[in-house]
Amino acid sequence: MRVINCILFLFLLVILISCNKKEEKVIGCTDPNAINYNPEATSIPGSDMAHCIYDTTCPSVISITFFDSTNIPMDTYVIDTAYLIDGILHTTVNYAGGCENHLFNLYSEEVFCGTPPCYINFVLSHNSNNESCEANLTENLCFDISDYLGNQNYLSLYNPENNSYINFY
Repeated sequence: MRVINCILFLFLLVILISCNKKEEKVIGCTDPNAINYNPEATSIPGSDMAHCIYDTTCPSVISITFFDSTNIPMDTYVIDTAYLIDGILHTTVNYAGGCENHLFNLYSEEVFCGTPPCYINFVLSHNSNNESCEANLTENLCFDISDYLGNQNYLSLYNPENNSYINFY
């Protein structure tokens, strides 16, 4: 009987030890917007930014002639954030969709500036491709506006949500 109790005790001890294995932490990028997103990563979301690699290719601004904005697609979107870092305009937009590919472009009218300061307005276009789905989507966009930076240029981004401008001085 004593042998059976010892064997039973050892068996239970092995089971308890094997159940207390620490889950192996998978270091990686947990941001689904990154190029190297790893769904198996177990690090805390947001704390692994050093592990994430993002697409740094930002399209340039499309220049149009003055008052030629009638052909720019302006489907509905909302600008959540917009900021300028090293000549790159970063913006986060919300829009309805989920079934079609959406296309965003940044436009600016050709600028003639006789006497500074120059005011340069940008318009973010949105082509929803006749989207019929209504999921609330968020997208991070970037645009290279470094050609428009200057000592006396005032830059602004049109915000269609409230018919105003977001200024970058």
